[in-house]
Amino acid sequence: IPATAQILATAGYWVQIAKKGNLKEAYRIFKTYPQEQLPIRLIPSWTERDGLAFTIILKKGFSSEEAVQNAILNLPSKFAASAEIMKTPERDTVYFTY
Repeated sequence: IPATAQILATAGYWVQIAKKGNLKEAYRIFKTYPQEQLPIRLIPSWTERDGLAFTIILKKGFSSEEAVQNAILNLPSKFAASAEIMKTPERDTVYFTY
């Protein structure tokens, strides 16, 4: 069921661990991500411009940019190197999540 970005707006700030172009690459992140770290979730999305994308974020949202930066610093270096604050999605982004 397609969803809007409204669900992402409720927490304010999100940590994007990775964004992959196919499900197999995204699944590799889940296989290598340490279980003792904050949980992650997969958010499939689609835009006409980029097609299908699989974004991996921390399940927990944060109330400030400072809290997000601290969360990134506490990630294992392999994941912290590519982690970033999830940007506001494009208006035409369709999410396939609940």
